[in-house]
Order: sequence, then C-alpha cells, then structure tokens
Amino acid sequence: KQDKYDEAFIYFQEALTILEKYYNNFHVDIAKCLSSIGHYFREQRNYDKSLESHRRSLAIYEKYYSYDHVCIALTLNNIADILCGQDKNDEALHIHRRALTMHKQFFQFDHIDISKYLCTLGHIYSGQGHYDTALESYQQSLAVVKQYFFSGHTDIICLLHNAGVALNNLGKFDDAMNFHCQALAIEEKYYPSFQAKIAQTFMYIGDVLRCQEKYEEALDHYKQALMMQKNYYPLGHVNIAFTLQNTGIILSQQGKYDEALGFYQRALEMRETFDPSAYESIVAILDNISYTLKDQTKYDEAHNFLRRALVIRETHCSSNHLQIAHNLNNIGIILFNQTKYDESLMFYQRALEIRETFDPSGYEGIVVMLSNISHALKQEKRYDDALSFLYRALNIRETHLPSTYAQIARNSNGIDLIHYEQEKYNEAGEYYERALEITETFNASAYDDIAVLLSNISLTYKRQEDYVEALDFRNRSLEI
Repeated sequence: KQDKYDEAFIYFQEALTILEKYYNNFHVDIAKCLSSIGHYFREQRNYDKSLESHRRSLAIYEKYYSYDHVCIALTLNNIADILCGQDKNDEALHIHRRALTMHKQFFQFDHIDISKYLCTLGHIYSGQGHYDTALESYQQSLAVVKQYFFSGHTDIICLLHNAGVALNNLGKFDDAMNFHCQALAIEEKYYPSFQAKIAQTFMYIGDVLRCQEKYEEALDHYKQALMMQKNYYPLGHVNIAFTLQNTGIILSQQGKYDEALGFYQRALEMRETFDPSAYESIVAILDNISYTLKDQTKYDEAHNFLRRALVIRETHCSSNHLQIAHNLNNIGIILFNQTKYDESLMFYQRALEIRETFDPSGYEGIVVMLSNISHALKQEKRYDDALSFLYRALNIRETHLPSTYAQIARNSNGIDLIHYEQEKYNEAGEYYERALEITETFNASAYDDIAVLLSNISLTYKRQEDYVEALDFRNRSLEI
C-alpha cells in the first residue's frame, strides 16, 4: 500500500472542477467531493482549508436535504474534529452534540458510524485535558469497530494509538506502550510494506519514551521513523517536517540546543517552502525555536521568533484566540527575563483580556496570567497592585480548582513574600502557615517545599522578635 494522498488530491480537484461545470452549485456530488478534499487537508494538518471545504459541503447538504440527514451529521462531526485540531474544543463539543443527536435518529448506538463520533469526542475531551474521559470514548469506539471489521483494519490501529496517547498523557506509560505495540504488531503483520504507517507508530513509541525521560531510546525511534519517511514520502512532506520537529524537542530537552535548532530550522524551511499556508504548523515550529533560544538566554532572538509567530497568528489564525493569548504571554515572559517589566505587563494584560473574553471558564490559564502580572508588578515594587492580582488568582483556585493543592499553596506563599517585602510580618506569617498546612496535608513528601516554608515562617517570627517561635520553626526546617 502506498501513500497517494497528494495524487488523490489532484484527482479530487479535477473532479470538483468538472462537477461544478456540469451541475448547479448545490448538487450532492459536489458536497461529497468537497468532503474528500477536506479529509485531505485534515491529513496535512491544514485545518483552515479543511474547515473551509467541510463547511462548503455542509451548506450543500443542508440545502439539498429538507430534513436532518446522516450526511449532515457526519459532516458536522468532521467539522467538530477539525475545530478540535485548532484547540477550539468548546465549539467542537457543541457541534459534535448536534451531530450525534442527529445521527441517533437513523442508527443504533452500536452502528459502525457511531465509532467516528466516539473517536471525535475522544479528541475533544483530550484537547480539554480530560484524558480519562477521552480514553473511555476511544475504548468505546474501538469496541464498536472490532464488531464490524477484521482484526487488522486500519481503524483499529488508529484507535489503539489514540488510546495510547491518552494513557501517555495520564502518565500511564506502560499501558500506553502496550497499546502502541499492539498497533505495531498489526501493522507488521498486515501492512509490512506500509513504511509510513509504521514510521508513525515509531513516533508514538518515541513520545512515550520521551515522557519517561528515556531520551536516547526516544531519539533512536524518531531517527528510525525519519529514515522510513524519507524513503517513502517526497521531499517536503508534512510528516517528515513533523518528525524533524519532534527530534528537535528531544534534543532541546537533553540540553543539546544547537542541534535542536538545526532540526527546527530544517522543519521550518520545509514547511515554508512546500506548505507555506500551513500557518498553525509553522507557528508551532517558531514557538519551539523561541523556547530553545530562551533556554540559551538569547532573549532578543527568542523575542523575534515569537513576534513572527504572533504576526502569523493574528493575520491568518485570528480566530484561535487562546493560541494568540499563549503567544502574548510567552513574549511577556521574555521581556520579564530582560527586566523590561512595563513592556511585559502590556503583553500579560493583553493575554489576560483575551483569556477572560474568549475562555472565561479556562480557570487554569487565567490564574497563570494573573500570577505573571503579579510577578511583574512585584518587581516594580508595586506591592498593593501585585497583591490584588494574587488574591484574584487565589480566589479562582479555591473556588474553581480546589484540588490544585500545590498551586494554592504556591499562591499563598506568593502573597506571603509580598507581605514580607512590605514588612507586614504578621500577615506574611499567616499565609506562610496556611501554605505549610496545605502542603503538609496534601503533599507531605514535598520535603524541600516544606523546609523552605518552615524557614520563611521562622524569619517572620524573627522579624517580630519572637525568637522562641523563630527557633522552633528553624529547627523543624533543619530536621527536614
């Protein structure tokens, strides 16, 4: 089996031209052709063009069919899947629910098409960070597929990988490896010459090894995947660029920054040359380059790459608000590291405004922005303003993220530090002790954190000339 996506795309385009010439613009065959083109762009990770094709297809189906129809439902599911790829998970979930409700009018829950909806739902939950729920959806989809297809079907391979990725994100590395290895065994049995598919499996296995910090083994799998891809794909193929990028990530994690930059630059050049409209993929590489330059303390260069990414996002991916906010926040971090606190505050504030406007329930992202703003204000000795933002962050955590004990303790500790700078030692001590209580209760093995908190409490008592209490906490710190 050979990967003929590019050749197929040419035929689809030719077919579309003929269909549009001989049929009216709302003929169902045009919709089918547009759906196929949308799938091609999805495989290329060109989400904008894929979305455009599927939306054109949807418009035709909705005009062609007077009532709800399975083709409308499937197209809505395709749109939800693409929105998920763009990190627009809430919008994707809304559309997916409409699609699934419509589809259930026509088929039982165990119909083969239901597996597509369950798979998309898994992608959405995964994008939201709900990996347990995502895993459940993938496993339900897999159970349906196994009823209808033979044991070597490519959909089974795909779902095994999806489950493996979810398990990897849950930190269940051995289970994740087991799923990926099951997929590899099927591929080697039924598709031994399909090197592109096997290469992708090597990438998944490499991802698990990378998360286990087995960097050399991971790198070996990536390099084997790259060799297969170069023998299989034409120069400039999206998957080659993706593997180069992932190899750069591992090298960066190993502290081999110059080597990492070399791989990133090759991936970037390939993307910009052969697929210049793949904006999401290009900005992801620009981000990677900026992170590596930041780790090398080459802040001006890192800033330049982040600016390039921001221009592309604001120009070509303007609806991806959260990625723009993330980009702005990263620029703020660079400026903060350069002690340009006023400028960093401007970018942090813009990022916060976008977060609160377009993702008001994304509490984790909002508190990160609030904390960053507080840090910058603290450096400018604007302590009251800094406290105001930290209090907001703490309130959100306690109200909406009560299980994030370590972060709640960290927020409390941040408030302590500012009170200490203001010489409000009594108030500082209260928040230190609160942070200590939370840490000892929910993260008792965090000995370093506990020792630091005990030492800080000791210092506040010392400042208040309560030497007995100061000595007691100091001794407890030293014991740890």
